[in-house]
Amino acid sequence: MASHFLIWKLVGYLAAVAILFNGCRRVTSLTPERAVDLASPSAPTSSMADDAPAKATPTSDNPKVTAAETISIEVENQLRGALTRYGAADEEARTDIEEHISQLADAGVAKRDLVTMLGVMFGMENSISVKCSILNELYYLEDPSVLEYVTVGLLANQPLDVRDEAISVLQDIGDKRALPYLWPLLTDSDENIREEAQDAIDWLATRGR
Repeated sequence: MASHFLIWKLVGYLAAVAILFNGCRRVTSLTPERAVDLASPSAPTSSMADDAPAKATPTSDNPKVTAAETISIEVENQLRGALTRYGAADEEARTDIEEHISQLADAGVAKRDLVTMLGVMFGMENSISVKCSILNELYYLEDPSVLEYVTVGLLANQPLDVRDEAISVLQDIGDKRALPYLWPLLTDSDENIREEAQDAIDWLATRGR
């Protein structure tokens, strides 16, 4: 029963992702292939696409391959291709794609999977505005797993606007688990970051959950 449930869940996931990325094309066609490496400023691309070739779909020549494994690999290859199209798209199209990710939760896709996908996109992204938008989409998913990816926005190598947005999103989430990530910012070189971090810490300490 568990394997059948997994098969249908993966089929649903694949269908939802296909609908999303076929329906979100704008002026620039999303042409073509968990990576979180930063891409070059001129054209964001996933290191996953460069370093890891897509897995071949198992055939009948290998009788030991189960149906669940076949579908799992198909889903992995589809997501790999989807992220490649994201990396090749212009900023307007990328914004459109990431803004529609959270809607897949209504189609039955697990929120944690959507959080992971947005996290990968955040790592591929170089646009400050799109990074901030992704942070907000993570907030709207309202899943405990978003903390792992929102806190990436606090890192010193992120633009100041992105770091500021990440602090604000962590405060809005209200999860006290964010406190250890915010404390180091109290000695940050940027005054605004220090002040925003202090405000978020005070709020979480008194009203966080």
